[in-house]
Amino acid sequence: MEKRFSILSPSKTLPVVTASLAIGIFMADTVTRADIACAVLYVAVVLLSKRFCKPSGVTLIALGCAALTILSYAITRNTGPAFEGMLNALISLGAIALITPIALSAQSRELALGRSKAYLAEAQRLTHTGSWASSVLAGERLDPDQEKGVTPSAGTTDPGNRQDPDVKQLLGPVYWSEEMFRIFGLDPQQGPPTRQAFWERIHPDDRDYLNERIQTARREKADSVFDYRIVLLDGTLKHIHSAAHPVVNRSGELIEFVGAAVDVTEHWKAEEALRCSEAYLAEAQRLTHTGSWAYDPRTGETTYWSEELFQVFGLDPRQGLPANETFWERIHPEDRDDVNQGIQKALREKAECVVDYRILLPGGVLKHIHSVTHAVVSRSGEVTELVGTAVDVTERRRADEALRRSEAHLAQAQELTHTGSWTRSPKGDVYWSEEMFRIWGFDEMQHPPDRDVVLQRVHPDDRNRARENGDAAMRAGTGIDQKYRIILPDGSVKHIHAVGHPIVDRSGGLIEMVGTVMDVTERKHAQEERERLRQLEGNLAHMNRVSVMGEMSASLAHELKQPMAAAMMNAEVCLELVQRKQIDIQEFMNATSAILRSIKRGAEITDRLRSLSRKSNPQRELVDINQAIREIGALLQNEAWMSSIAVHMELASEAPQVPGDRVQLQQVIMNLMLNALESMKERGGDLVLRSELTVTAGVLISVSNTGIGLPEGNEERIFDAFFTTKSQGTGMGLAISRTIVESHGGRLSAHGNVGPGATFCVELPQ
Repeated sequence: MEKRFSILSPSKTLPVVTASLAIGIFMADTVTRADIACAVLYVAVVLLSKRFCKPSGVTLIALGCAALTILSYAITRNTGPAFEGMLNALISLGAIALITPIALSAQSRELALGRSKAYLAEAQRLTHTGSWASSVLAGERLDPDQEKGVTPSAGTTDPGNRQDPDVKQLLGPVYWSEEMFRIFGLDPQQGPPTRQAFWERIHPDDRDYLNERIQTARREKADSVFDYRIVLLDGTLKHIHSAAHPVVNRSGELIEFVGAAVDVTEHWKAEEALRCSEAYLAEAQRLTHTGSWAYDPRTGETTYWSEELFQVFGLDPRQGLPANETFWERIHPEDRDDVNQGIQKALREKAECVVDYRILLPGGVLKHIHSVTHAVVSRSGEVTELVGTAVDVTERRRADEALRRSEAHLAQAQELTHTGSWTRSPKGDVYWSEEMFRIWGFDEMQHPPDRDVVLQRVHPDDRNRARENGDAAMRAGTGIDQKYRIILPDGSVKHIHAVGHPIVDRSGGLIEMVGTVMDVTERKHAQEERERLRQLEGNLAHMNRVSVMGEMSASLAHELKQPMAAAMMNAEVCLELVQRKQIDIQEFMNATSAILRSIKRGAEITDRLRSLSRKSNPQRELVDINQAIREIGALLQNEAWMSSIAVHMELASEAPQVPGDRVQLQQVIMNLMLNALESMKERGGDLVLRSELTVTAGVLISVSNTGIGLPEGNEERIFDAFFTTKSQGTGMGLAISRTIVESHGGRLSAHGNVGPGATFCVELPQ
């Protein structure tokens, strides 16, 4: 900062010259006896010393010069007039004594000026502010690119006044401070740059603008402020804020411009970053529905609202900050006390306060607000400002409420279905739903139990398998599906169906295993009960078939007697042919074939009886319904003939095969046919068997009769177990038939005919 002087200046030339001058003056004053006071020239020595010595050094040199003057007088006082020598010495001493304070004062001013220049240079360096001056001469205005000596860029324009010879022209820089050179990347040793060098630094897009501002300032002789960019040789871009002041003479003529140029690149970057930050903040507030605000409790006035806060409260930001009354009008009446108490608490405790409240917008729109208030406290402990945020959590509140309802429904669904959910991570973190605790018999108020504790409740026969399957699934990161039993502390046994699914990251690593545990004990018992009921139903159906065949014994005996009688008759024919001397081979073969047909028919009747009377587990296969109907029709043909009943079959030509148990379906057809025959036994009639396709590609079987019809008033009860209108009936035939049809996914129904009789319909899916 401050230039430090010493007895010997860093520059050796000036001290040597000063010393030589002092010696020369001493020699001239001593050796030559001129009439003038040569010692007066010591004044030059003193003046020169202030250039490289401190004030104390200047004083010492002045005293030295005085000493040399006295020494010279002492040496030469006897060689000339004493009075004249003394007078010259006194004149020299007086001159030295007079000039020394003047030199010291000048040195002090120069030192202060140097210090001031150093301070100014340091201030300019720290603030990146350069100062400059440019002179102005009369002349014709030139285009800026022509003045620089460069080719005009595309779009460069001449703002005007090209033809006015009285317009002043900026001649060029005449002074630049050191900081100006640093800002523009120029060498200060080469002096202020030429106009061409200056304009080459200006960004091409800013040259027209800058030239226009300069010409306007020159024309109006007024202060001007402008911003432009410069580009250094290495491509560095800088933003410059410059101010120019015109200097005029007494006649009002413009002489020069002086001004300053500030490198505001960092400031511009900071402002740009601030603008981006504010834009990001505004966007973040918009996306999160978060508004910010500030309030001065000393004046009771709101000092700031962000744009999003206006949106949250349904206000127009163009109308300025809302009045306190407007704000309180928006608060739900039931929540105003809570908001006021929150503000008072923040002021009283000088701390942060959180308040949740509601606001009512015009039109009845209700919003939920989550507000955080922070007190700004001065050093004196006074709350100078309240700042905070207000978040519109309406959607979040709705989502939370929906989530709570969903969780409640899920918990209820899990309770109703006895299904618990769980998660397990490779680190051992475990989550259990409430139903999991209930299924396993643990306290749901506690943490999920350790795995070893859980495994202790697994049935001993299933424990190792359950452990190994679980460990393997966790190691391999695969799913798991297993069934096992657990034993609760009270000794009750539960059947468990556990399913697990892995959640993996992008690299395939296991994050966690999620799954369910279902208590299928009731289902297991129900399956066992259904199996037992199916067995009972099968036994009952078999008993029904046997009972029916017992009732049909006379008819079945006649049915079997016919082929046997035919076979016997044909056998007698064969014996007669054998006894003849000449056998008619053709007649013999015909009789033999008839015997075979009768035997085959008897075998078929026997097979049908055996299949119907056989007791076996149901076997599902594709059943040809038409063939099944024909077989039962043939079996009951004699029964119908004995009661003078005509059996008609109207079967679909392309009836599809349906999956089912052949024996059970034939039992249904037989029960329906026997009921029809029973209803027409006393007076005869017609029995019609039909098969046809349904619109759903299934099969509809109908058995129609012209008998007594359905029992009046009990149409809906005919399929109930033990309900019968027969004197000797068990009331199980139709009940069993409906059970069989429904087990095949079909439906058995009945309705009265338009005329006499009734029709029973069996619908079976394909």
